[in-house]
Amino acid sequence: MIPELGHIILLLALGVALVQGVVPLAGARRGRHDWIALARPTAYLLVRNGVVLTPPITDNILEGITRRTVIDLLRDELGIPVVERSIDRSEIYVADEAMFVGTGVQIVAITRVDHRPMGNGRIGPIAAALRKLYFDVVRGRRPEYRHWCAPVYTNAEETAGRNREEAQRAAAVAHS
Repeated sequence: MIPELGHIILLLALGVALVQGVVPLAGARRGRHDWIALARPTAYLLVRNGVVLTPPITDNILEGITRRTVIDLLRDELGIPVVERSIDRSEIYVADEAMFVGTGVQIVAITRVDHRPMGNGRIGPIAAALRKLYFDVVRGRRPEYRHWCAPVYTNAEETAGRNREEAQRAAAVAHS
């Protein structure tokens, strides 16, 4: 349920539309403005004239760790200004670039909205640079950000042995 903040339009991206970077907009017009909030469970970033815009957390969006990470990387590493403010629906159609960011989608460039191309209809330079940087950081290739990563160790033989033991115990319990 959306609180009575009014003026909010949600971006809805489902299945193939998200994968292809094609986003249908849906929602109800409320008041004098149509504001973009988020495409659950992702955050929305729009690029216009070299500035990245994203809705503030006061627009009832998820205050996600990936969103915060991307904002920090844009500002600190790429030197790109980020402005957190409400985004009017009309701004989407004149944007240079747009993207979704989130734990599940990581960074997905949006190339079309309502069957209209975003910018030149291809992944833009800011989204491309951000994706490369983000994947370098989360894969531990940037030493200055290794403290953001948690190593996961596995020994294939040990894991396989544990799985066999668990399966044998479950079978023994089932037969008793």
